[in-house]
Amino acid sequence: MAAAAPRAVRFGKLSAALQTELGEHQDSVTAQAWLRGAGRGARRAFVAGELCAMEAARAEASRQTWQDAWRRLHRRRHRAWMQAGRTP
Repeated sequence: MAAAAPRAVRFGKLSAALQTELGEHQDSVTAQAWLRGAGRGARRAFVAGELCAMEAARAEASRQTWQDAWRRLHRRRHRAWMQAGRTP
């Protein structure tokens, strides 16, 4: 099982990277929802709208980033260690 340890560590790091990207996306979407509700008054509405647009761009960027992180994690070579020692 020692041979699987480096692969398991790599898988863990890739999993953590995916979780980070998903967390960024969730934070951005949550911030957008809050900003939409916080914009009362002309000045506040303007600032909330600007911030919401920035968060929308952040969310869009993170959609691609988390999908890339998922593809890296999902590669067979990163999952093969979990199958080691199993008989079909």
